Formats: sequence, structure tokens, C-alpha cells
Amino acid sequence: MLTILDKYSVFDDVIMNTIKEQAMGNKKGLLYYLRSYSEYYENYPQITAVMFSYDVYRYDGTVNEKMKNIIEKRQEFVTGLIENGQKNGEIRSDISAHDLADIILGLVWSHTYKWKTFGCTFSLKEKILNSIGFILGQI
Repeated sequence: MLTILDKYSVFDDVIMNTIKEQAMGNKKGLLYYLRSYSEYYENYPQITAVMFSYDVYRYDGTVNEKMKNIIEKRQEFVTGLIENGQKNGEIRSDISAHDLADIILGLVWSHTYKWKTFGCTFSLKEKILNSIGFILGQI
């Protein structure tokens, strides 16, 4: 299972470093982050099963800890982009950065679950980016 989690998170550092190295800005970086993951999931729909395998993580301490680390790293990165974007006026500030990150990542989870349940019959990337645009106040 640890190998599967490695594959699930294989692009995390690449995506995060690309955003930092290219100095994309926070809003653009957030969109790049979400676009990258939605494209990854669309290209490898089987990897999304990892997102929904809760019982596997509960009963194996090592696997549970690894999944928690993946989730925390992603949450912290998205929250950081939002915080910085709020400070410079790129991203709406009427919602806390942590709550907005929860909303955005929850939306990704929800859309991915629906996409997978309905046989991957719609563009996950389009659905996620349209919803994020609405949440962030029409990008």
C-alpha cells in the first residue's frame, strides 16, 4: 500500500516546486495546482481509488501516517497560496484561508468522487476549474 501512496503523491513536489520556481503568483498558482491534479486524475482514473479507500488507512498505522502526511502537505500548500493571495488582494478574504482551502479541496474530492462514480463521463478538469472560479469570485 505504501507504494500505491507513493504513486498517488508522486507529482506533489513537482507541482509545488513549479509554482514556486515560476513565481506564478498565488491565484495563478492555485489554478495551476488544481489543473495539474485534475489532469493527473483524468489521465490515471484508477489512482483516484486511493482517495476513497478510508478503511485501508484506518487499520495500518504506517499507511495511515503516510496518507495523513500527504493530506497535510497538500492542505498546507493550498492554505499558504490562499493566505498569500489574500494578503496581496489576489484572492477573496471574506473567508479564512484555512476554511477556503477546506472548501476547495473538498470540492475537488466531491467532483472527483462524482466523476468516478458516473464512469468518468465528463471533464473533471473543467468541472473543478469552473467551480473554483465561482468560489474565488470569477477568475
